[in-house]
Amino acid sequence: MAKPILNYLSMEELEAIHLASTKILEKTGVRFPYKPALDIFRAGGALVDYNTSIVKISSKMIEDALAMVPRELNLFARNPEHDVHITDIKRRWPVWGSMSGTTAILDRKTMTRRPLTTKDIAEYFTIADACKNIDLAEAVGTPMDVPLNVTNQQAFCTMFKTFSKPVCLTPEKLEETQDIIKMGIAVAGGIENFRRRPLINMMVLTVPPLNNDGNAIAGVMEGLKYGIQLRVSAGTMAGASSPVTLPGCLALANAEALSWMVLVQLANPGNEFALGMNPRIMDMRYGTVSLSSPEWAIMRACIGDIGRYYNIQTQAFMMVSASKLIDAQAGYEKALTALMTGLGGITVAMGCIMDSQQICCTADLPFSDEIIGAVKRILGGFEVNEETIAVDLINEVAHHGNFLETKHTLKHYKEHWQPTLLERRSWTEWNNSGAKNQWDRLVERAEHILSTHKVKPLPKDVERELDEIVKVAEKRASLS
Repeated sequence: MAKPILNYLSMEELEAIHLASTKILEKTGVRFPYKPALDIFRAGGALVDYNTSIVKISSKMIEDALAMVPRELNLFARNPEHDVHITDIKRRWPVWGSMSGTTAILDRKTMTRRPLTTKDIAEYFTIADACKNIDLAEAVGTPMDVPLNVTNQQAFCTMFKTFSKPVCLTPEKLEETQDIIKMGIAVAGGIENFRRRPLINMMVLTVPPLNNDGNAIAGVMEGLKYGIQLRVSAGTMAGASSPVTLPGCLALANAEALSWMVLVQLANPGNEFALGMNPRIMDMRYGTVSLSSPEWAIMRACIGDIGRYYNIQTQAFMMVSASKLIDAQAGYEKALTALMTGLGGITVAMGCIMDSQQICCTADLPFSDEIIGAVKRILGGFEVNEETIAVDLINEVAHHGNFLETKHTLKHYKEHWQPTLLERRSWTEWNNSGAKNQWDRLVERAEHILSTHKVKPLPKDVERELDEIVKVAEKRASLS
């Protein structure tokens, strides 16, 4: 099978980055401002300073943790047909997901930016559920039409009702995390079912350089009680929260990610884990983060190299365009970063968002889905054998015929990827059918999905239980 392979870093370069990361962890350490985590680190042999919450981790602890990390990754969905099971470390086919972080949406009808609402989230996940190349999702963003103290609970309540694929939680507050786990337990049909098939997977964000949020740590520790799979995202920014050089940015991110790997394996040995990073650069002209630069794309491939060096699963963000609209810039930024992520062999690739993670758009989902489809075709490769080389057929048809009418073409033509949104017709055909541009077609696709795609509803008693969890959380917050 002919398949593309990209190894950006040499073995010597990988060893240099690993050695730098271990030196950082041994000499400087990482801050984990949550006492139960500090206690776990201390019991596991780390040097812990309870006054500063800084933990220093030895190379031996890293090696021991690496030996405990399962090589597989399992993401469970409320519809088991959408479960994701990954067993091959060296696979060249990421699991693709959409990410969160927004408070605004680009309205597909008016093309204006406005606050995100609960109705938007319901529409967003109905469309994501229909996109065949989107495998999992975070809760997209913060609905601004509900009280601020229950925005995450409301987002997940809506998500569970309208999305049947695996869902990802980024813990922010302990009680909030507990509420969302309760929702997962309700959807799973009880705590034992949830322990067997956790319907929530988690991702934790570090706070570079070498820091973490105590509330996030508490949330992760809660999830580990249920064996919830964890992916870490170490978001170093070259020139701001890390050295400006790419190797320095990678080494620092890797150190932060490795520290979480150690904590997870000490807290719950054998818990599934993916080494994730989000190293990026700062655009020094504007003081803004760039999540779509060539350097960002390069570091996606490097993350895949690092994961194979350690022989564990990986996660990275991609397809986070800086463009405010679905335009040429959005297209090339999304395609470039998706392709480099795929070629780099990342396990879980999260993205499909706009304006450097500031806005989402329901029309962007079909757009991202189409790009992922093209990237998957590139990664899929092709068979090279006597049948596909077809020497006898070439000799038979040459000089006097064409291959269009042959049985060989009929047998194999479906191997070519067919877009559903890109324009390939002649000018006349395109013009006569309404001369629609890409935005027009994306809006049409989104509207079509919303009018035709029906996500199997949750049982009424489960929906009521989810709504009640939100109400209790709102009441609890009002009394605090």
